[in-house]
Amino acid sequence: MQAILRHASIEPEVLVKVSAEVRWFWKTSAPAGLEQWFKSPELHGGLGPGGGTLPRTDLYRRSSQTDLGIKLRGNKGYEVKGLVAELAPLTDGPFAGAVELWSKWDADGLRFDALELVPTTKLRWIRKLDTDGAQPGEVEIGEDERPRDATKVPVTGCQVELTRVFVGKEAWWSFSFEAFGTVATVEGSLRAAAALMATREPPPLKDGILASYPAWLKGLE
Repeated sequence: MQAILRHASIEPEVLVKVSAEVRWFWKTSAPAGLEQWFKSPELHGGLGPGGGTLPRTDLYRRSSQTDLGIKLRGNKGYEVKGLVAELAPLTDGPFAGAVELWSKWDADGLRFDALELVPTTKLRWIRKLDTDGAQPGEVEIGEDERPRDATKVPVTGCQVELTRVFVGKEAWWSFSFEAFGTVATVEGSLRAAAALMATREPPPLKDGILASYPAWLKGLE
C-alpha cells in the first residue's frame, strides 16, 4: 500500500474518492441461506439491512476493458471507475477472495449512444459499518439507503451489500464488500468489516464468480 502511495504521490491523509472491493455473482439463485442470513436482525445485533424497496437502473457502457467501468447512476450523472491495484486477497474465513483498489471520478459531461449502454437494474439491501474506531460498528440504515441518524454518517467504513441484479432476461445475485475512505484506510476497513461479518455465522459462498461489475458484464457478452 505504501508503494502505491509513493507511486501516485498521494499522502495518506489526503481524502480521495477510492474504494477497496471484493464482489461475488451468482446466476438465478444466491447460495443457500445467504439472503436469510443477511436480512436477519437477530444475527446482526438487532439491526436489519437498509434499502430493499426501490430498484435502481444503472446504464453501463459496453467495453472490452475489465479495469475501467463507466456508468450512468440512475439520474445522478456518469461515474468513471478505474482499477488502481490488486491487493492481497482475503484468505481466511468465509469471505476469501480477491481484493481490488479502485478510484472513481464524476464525469457528467459524457454522452453515449443508447446502443453502447447496458441497462442493469439493481435491488439492494445494505449494511454499513463504521471503521473509524478501535472496532467496526454497524450504522442503522433506512429504506432510502441512508443512515437513520444523520449525525452518524461514517467517513471511514465499509458497505456490505446483497443485490438482486437484472440484465436483459437474466437474473443474478451479488454480494460484496466495498470500503470507503482514503487510500491509506480502505484496505484495512474492508478487512475489518469482513472479519466482523465472519463472526455472524454466514453461510458458505459456494460457486460464486469473483468479479468487478466491468469484468462480470464483459463475461455476459
